[in-house]
Amino acid sequence: MEKKKLRGKAKYFGWGYVHGADGPFVSITRCLLDDCRLVMWTDAGVWYAENNVIKNAAENFGVGLRLIKVYSLDDYNIEAVFEPIPDAPQRFIYVDRGLRMPPANAYVLATDFGGEFCIKLYREDIHGNRVFLWGEDYIIK
Repeated sequence: MEKKKLRGKAKYFGWGYVHGADGPFVSITRCLLDDCRLVMWTDAGVWYAENNVIKNAAENFGVGLRLIKVYSLDDYNIEAVFEPIPDAPQRFIYVDRGLRMPPANAYVLATDFGGEFCIKLYREDIHGNRVFLWGEDYIIK
C-alpha cells in the first residue's frame, strides 16, 4: 500500500475565553477533511459526553464542524465525531482574550475542557481508516 503525504495541517490556534468555550482551539486545514470526518479523542471525562458540552463549544464557537455523535469509551475517555461543513462562512472567534479571524481555508474546533486532559485529533475516511492529525496534553490549574 502506498502512503500519501497529507496536504495541510492541524495546529493549536489559541485558548478560548468565552463561557462555553474556555479551552484549546485547533485549526484544521480544510483540505485535510475532504471526504473525511474529524474524530476527537479525549480523556477529559465522560461528563463532557453526557452534557452537550462538546456540541455547544464546537458548533457555537468553532468554525465549520458539526457534531455527529459523541460516546464514552470508559469512565474517562470519550470520542466525538464531527463532519465538516465545507460552505461554512468564516467568522470571528473568541480566542486569546480577543476576537480573531481564523484562516479562510481552515475549520476550527473549539473545546471547553478543564483540569488535566489530552486531546487527539484523527482524520477518518469512509472505510473507518484513521490518520493522526494532532495531539496535545494540558494541565489547567
